[in-house]
Amino acid sequence: MSEDQYRFLFDKNPLPCYVYDADTLRFLEVNEQVVDVYGYSRDELSAMTIRDIRPPDELQRLERSLATPTRGSGEIWRHRRKDGSLMLALVRLIDIDFAGRPARFVIAEDVTERLQVEERLAYHASHDAMTGLLNREALIRCMNELLVTAEADAQHIAVIYVTFTGFDTINASLGHTVGDEVLTLVAKRLREVAAQPAWVARIGGCEFALLIPASHDPRPIDTVLQQAREALARPIVALGTQHEMRGNFGFAVHPQHGNDPELLLKHASLAAHEAKRLGDGQTVEFSPVFEAVMRERLDLVARLQEAISRSEFELFFQPQFRATDRRPIGVEALIRWRHPERGLIPPAVFIAICEDSGLIVPLGRWVLREACRFQQRMAAAGWPQVSVAVNVSALQFQSGHLVEDVRLLVAEYGLPPGALELELTESIVMENSDAAITTLQRLRDLGIVLSIDDFGTGYSSMSYLRRLPVDKLKIDREFVNHVDQDEKNAAICESIIAMAHRFGMKVVAEGVETLEQLEWLRKHQCDALQGYVLARPMPFDDMLAALGPGK
Repeated sequence: MSEDQYRFLFDKNPLPCYVYDADTLRFLEVNEQVVDVYGYSRDELSAMTIRDIRPPDELQRLERSLATPTRGSGEIWRHRRKDGSLMLALVRLIDIDFAGRPARFVIAEDVTERLQVEERLAYHASHDAMTGLLNREALIRCMNELLVTAEADAQHIAVIYVTFTGFDTINASLGHTVGDEVLTLVAKRLREVAAQPAWVARIGGCEFALLIPASHDPRPIDTVLQQAREALARPIVALGTQHEMRGNFGFAVHPQHGNDPELLLKHASLAAHEAKRLGDGQTVEFSPVFEAVMRERLDLVARLQEAISRSEFELFFQPQFRATDRRPIGVEALIRWRHPERGLIPPAVFIAICEDSGLIVPLGRWVLREACRFQQRMAAAGWPQVSVAVNVSALQFQSGHLVEDVRLLVAEYGLPPGALELELTESIVMENSDAAITTLQRLRDLGIVLSIDDFGTGYSSMSYLRRLPVDKLKIDREFVNHVDQDEKNAAICESIIAMAHRFGMKVVAEGVETLEQLEWLRKHQCDALQGYVLARPMPFDDMLAALGPGK
C-alpha cells in the first residue's frame, strides 16, 4: 500500500481506523472516528494497547488470534468504550509497515445495532410471536440436530403432540384477546414440563409439540405425559375468566415411527387427533392404521363439501305430541345425506366429521333455512301452531352469526313467534355461560323457542339452569328407557319434570319406544312426547300425510 493510498484510506474513512504495533500492541495512530466512537482522546489511546479496549473475557481469544490473525473478511469482536459500554465490532486488518516496524492497519465497524436487528429478525423467524415458543420450522431444525446425535448413540427421540378441545369456543364467545392469553398460559405450562425451552413449540392454533430426546432427558415418555396432563388439568384463569383446557395427547417415537422429523411430527399429530376423537384427556401412541383413517377422513370431508354444494342433504321430520291428548305440537328436523351411490346415510356417520372440519356451520345454516321453509309449508297445510325444532351445534352457536342468521330468516319467511325452535345441549350453554345467556336472550327476543336437548347427560346446576332464558327441557332417551321399570330412571325423570315446571319450563321426553313408557310419562305430567311408538322420522310429505288434515 502506497503512502497516498494509506493516507486516503485512513483519513477519509467514515469508519474507525487505527494502526497498532504488531509486537507491543500499542496504538500508533487513530483517526477521528476512533475518538468519537470509543470516547478516548488521542493522548489516552497513545498510552494504550488493543488489549485495553477488550473486555476481560475476550483476552484469551485475543491472544489466540494474534498468532493467526484473520485478514480481509474480518471477525466480530466485543470492544469496550471508555464509558464501559460494549459494542460489537466487525474487525478487518491489513499487515503494513509503519515507520520501519511491522504493524497492522485495522478498520473497526460498529455493527451492534445491525446484529441486534438481525438477531431479532432471526428470533422472530424461529419463534411464535404470541407465546415465545419455537415455531414449527425451528422445531424441525432442532429435531434434525437431535436425530444426528440419537442415531449416532442409538437412542430414541419422542415427539408428543398436544391438541385441545373447546379452544375455538373461547375465541368465538370471548374474543381473541382472551384466547391469546389462554394460549400464552398453556405455553408457559408446557415450557415448565419440557426439559429445555428449546424442545417445546407451538405448531399452530392451539396445537403444541414437545421433544423428548433420550440422550438429554432421562425421563420416560409416560412420566412426561403424566406431568403434561397434570400441568394442563389445572383451570386456567385468563383476564378474569376461568377455563378447563381439555388436552388430547399423541406421540411418536424415533426410530419405530420414522427417521424423518416431518414424518415423526406428522405421526404424532395423527395420534393426537385420534386421541381427540376418542374423547377429552386421552393419550394415543401412533399406529400406521391412523394414516389410512386420516386419508378416509379427508376424502369424506371433501365429499361432504361437494354434497353441500350439490344439495345432497335433506330433512326428515319426527313429530312431537302433547302427552295429554297426543295432539301434534311440534316436529324435530333431522338431517339425512342422500348419497348418489350409497343411498340414505344417517347423521351418525357424518355429523362428527362436519363438526371437526367446521363444515357444521354452513350445513347448520342450510338446515335452518330448510326448516323455516318447511314451517311455512306446514302453516299453509293447516298446521300453523306446530313448531319446527332444529339442533344447533356448538360451533354454530359460538360463531357469532347465529342471531343475525335467524333474524334474517324469520323476516324472510314471515315466521310468527314460536314457529321456530332451537335445541342446544347443556354443554353448549354451560361453556362461557354469560356470553351464552346473552345469545339465548337475543334469540328469544326474536320469538324463537329455546330448549335444552339431552337434558341430564351434562352438568347443569339448578342455580345455573334457573338463569337460562329457555322454554323447554328434553329428557334424554337414556333416562326414558325403561322408565316404567327402572327406579333410578324413574326418579331422575320425576326430578327433571318437577324442576322444569318449578322454573316455568315445558318438558319433552325423547326416545319413547313403548306404550308403557308413554303412559308413565303422561301420568307424571310430562308435557310432550317424541319417539318411535308415536312416529318415526319421515320425509315432509309423509309426515303431513301421517298427521292428517290440519286446522
